[in-house]
Amino acid sequence: MMRPKAVSVEATAAGRRGWLAVVLLVSLSLNSVGMRWGLPNDNRTWAADAIQPLTPLAVGKHAFFGERWSSGWFYFKYPLAHPQLLLAAQLPYLAWLRVSGQLSRPAAVYPYGFKHPEVALERLALLTRFVSALMGTAVVGLAYLTAAELFEATAGLAAGLLTAGCYPLVFYAHTSNVDVPVLFWIALALTASLQSARRDSRVATAVVGAAAAMALLTKEQSIGALAPIPLVWLLWRAGRRPFQGAALARHAAVALAAFLAVTLAIGNVWWNPAGYLNRWRFLLGTLPAEVRQKYAPYQFMVQVPKGFSLAHELQHATKVIEVAIQGVTWPVACLSLAGLVLGLWKYRRATMSLLLLAVMYHILSLRALELVPVRYTMPLLYALLLLAAAGVAALRGMLRQLPHPVSSVAAAALVLALLPGIDVTRLLLRDPRYAAESWLAERTKPGVRIEVYQPSTYLPRFSSEIEVKRIPVSERSITRFNERHPDYVVLSGGGRAGLTGHYAKDWKPGDPVFSDSQAAQAFFAALHGEQLGYRRLERFRTNPLFISPHINSLNPEITIYGQATTKD
Repeated sequence: MMRPKAVSVEATAAGRRGWLAVVLLVSLSLNSVGMRWGLPNDNRTWAADAIQPLTPLAVGKHAFFGERWSSGWFYFKYPLAHPQLLLAAQLPYLAWLRVSGQLSRPAAVYPYGFKHPEVALERLALLTRFVSALMGTAVVGLAYLTAAELFEATAGLAAGLLTAGCYPLVFYAHTSNVDVPVLFWIALALTASLQSARRDSRVATAVVGAAAAMALLTKEQSIGALAPIPLVWLLWRAGRRPFQGAALARHAAVALAAFLAVTLAIGNVWWNPAGYLNRWRFLLGTLPAEVRQKYAPYQFMVQVPKGFSLAHELQHATKVIEVAIQGVTWPVACLSLAGLVLGLWKYRRATMSLLLLAVMYHILSLRALELVPVRYTMPLLYALLLLAAAGVAALRGMLRQLPHPVSSVAAAALVLALLPGIDVTRLLLRDPRYAAESWLAERTKPGVRIEVYQPSTYLPRFSSEIEVKRIPVSERSITRFNERHPDYVVLSGGGRAGLTGHYAKDWKPGDPVFSDSQAAQAFFAALHGEQLGYRRLERFRTNPLFISPHINSLNPEITIYGQATTKD
C-alpha cells in the first residue's frame, strides 16, 4: 500500500519543480526582453538613481586602493555591497579589454581609457542589468518557495506568477538600481528563516544572517523588513517544536556570526571602520557638517519622526497604501485583502508572519521618508503579493465545489497576473524617446541649438553635432528665453517637477520639500500656450494597456517645440 503513495508523492514533487521551472523561465524572459533599453548612452542610463556603468569600478578603486586605512570615506548614494557585486560581474570583461589592448590608462573623463568607449560602456551596463534580471528572477523563485511553505502548493504557483508579473519588479530588473537586489536579499532571509525554523537547520540560519547583512549593505532602508524575521522564525518554529532556550541561543549565535562576518568583509569594515560608522551617522543626520561636506554633497530627505501625531501618521500611511495599491494593481490588492482575511482564519501563523513584515517595514523604514516612490515600497509589495497568493489558495478551496469548467477558467485567470509585467516590457521597447530621437535626426542639422531643462535621464539621446544646453532654474524666464532664442525646446514627462524648481537638498522637518520659481512657472505656461513664437511640433507617447505606472524613468512623454516658422 505504501509504494503507490510514494510514487504519487514523487510525481507531485516533480510536477511542482516543473511548474517552478516554467515560472522562472517566464520571469527571466520578462526581465530580459528590452534589456538594451536606452543604450548606448555614454556613462549614463535612462533609469533614475541607477548605478551607472563605471560606478562599480570607481567605488572599488576608492574602497580598496584610493583611500588610506580608516579614512572615513563612504559611498554617498548606497552602501558598498551591490557595487562590489557588480564589479565582480564586470571584472572578466574588463580584464579581457585590458589584455586585448582595448583598455589602457583608465581615466575619469571620456573616453575613460577605452578604445571603443560606446561599445565597452554598453556592455558594462548590460552586465549590471543582467545581475538585476537574475536577482529579480530569483525573487520570483523565492516567492514560490515561501508561499508554498507558508500556505500550500497552489499558493506557491500563484505567488510565482503574481511576482513575475509585478510591474515595478519587472521594470527595476531591467536597471542597475539597488531596489531589486535588496528585495532579493530580504526574500532570501525570509525563505531561509522558514527553512531554519522547520528543519532546525543551522546552515539555513547562517544564510539568514548573511542575507540580512547583504540586505543592509545594499540599502539600509531594508532594516524594517529584516527586523521582524526573528519573530517570524519564532512563530514558525512554535507551531512545530516546543520552545527550547538552548536551541534559540544556538541559532541566534550562528545568525549573528554570519551577519558579522559578511558585514566585516563586504562592508569594508576591516579596512575602513570609520567609513562604515560615518555612513550610519550620515543617514541618521548626526554626521558633523565639516565631515559631511567632505564626503556627501547634501543630506538625504530622511528623518526619523521624533514625535507622534495621529493625523500625520494617518496621512503618511494613506500615501503608502495608495502607492502600494498602484504598484500591485487594484485586482491584486483586492486579492491581498482577501488573503489577509481568509488567511487569518485558515493560515493564522503564516498570515501573521507576513503582516508583521508589512507593518514593521512601514514603521521602521517608510515612516522616515518624506517622499514615497513605488521603488521604496518593494518589500511591502512583496508581502502583499504573498498575501494575494494566500487569497488564491483559500479561494481555490471554495471553487472546488463549483463545476469543473468554472474552476478551470478561474485557475487559468492566474495567467492574467503576467499582463502588467508584459506591458512594462512593451513600454521599454516602445519608449517615446526612440521616436523622438529619430524625428530629431531627420530634421536637425549640425550646429542646431536645443534647450532642455531636465536631467538626461528623462530625455532622448542627442547627436554630438547638436548643441544641447540644460538651462538652470534661475535662467528659466520669458525674458531670458527670448534672449537665447534656441532652435528647439525638448521637454519630458519624466522629472516634471524639476521644470519650475528643485527639491530641497538639505531638507529638515517643517521646511518646504520643494522650492518653486514663479518666473519659471510663467515661462512654461507661455511656452505651452504657444505665446513665445514657438509652437508644438510633435509629441511622442506610448499608451499603457494594463497599468498606470508612476515611475519617472518609464515611458516619459516627449514634446518638441520649435520656432513658429519652422516646418515639421
